[in-house]
Amino acid sequence: MKIFIANDHRGTKYALALTEFLAGLGHTVEHLGTDNEDACDYPDMARMLGERVALATGGAGADESGVFGIGICGSGVGICIALNKIAGIRATPVFNDHTAEYVKRHNNANVLCFSGDTQKLDDIKRYAQIFMDARFEGGRHARRVAKIAEMERY
Repeated sequence: MKIFIANDHRGTKYALALTEFLAGLGHTVEHLGTDNEDACDYPDMARMLGERVALATGGAGADESGVFGIGICGSGVGICIALNKIAGIRATPVFNDHTAEYVKRHNNANVLCFSGDTQKLDDIKRYAQIFMDARFEGGRHARRVAKIAEMERY
């Protein structure tokens, strides 16, 4: 898979570790975020990440495109809010094994968001793997995802 990772200063440590971990699994990983802990703004990182993922996926999920993103800020929420302002992005915080699986199976998410302050790196690695192993179920879920895409016109 092709994975884009972006982070603000509070997500640097995890972003760099995830980049190395996922590349070690054979994925192509591009780190777009900051590589230090000097203060920066998560909306800037979200824009960079969201635009790259939207362009690479055409709004599709990882199943169809083989591409997804990971955003990391202090809470995991700010970067997620900013990402979801970009057409074609379906970003979501992931905080347990169930959400890691079902954001792909039911929502066809294409960006995962994590907290650099409250989550553990080993958990984040596991969530990313669960997400990559899951497949979008389509059917009634495709209809719902299409309705979300329609809302992007407003």
